[in-house]
Amino acid sequence: YQHHVRGTIKEFVATVSRPDAEKNIGWTRRKGRVNNLVLEYVDLWGLKPENTMCYVCGNEGMVEDLANKKPSAENPLGKLIQRGFEVKKEVYF
Repeated sequence: YQHHVRGTIKEFVATVSRPDAEKNIGWTRRKGRVNNLVLEYVDLWGLKPENTMCYVCGNEGMVEDLANKKPSAENPLGKLIQRGFEVKKEVYF
């Protein structure tokens, strides 16, 4: 995805959520689901809602975990929304 966002972002972190899958054997970069890693980078990079817009795309569960704006008993407010970030989202599968 780097070619889509080059020049518009501070940093790009690639991760795989299934490092033991055959297609990911040998992966040496970050491992884990994006929704479980993103707040670590928000804090590490000192990102602030006043000057940061987040774009989240992927499967529905991951996207909603970060960007849900309509909380319910089953689906809490998204992690980025809780922190006050503007979030654009796109669900792919």
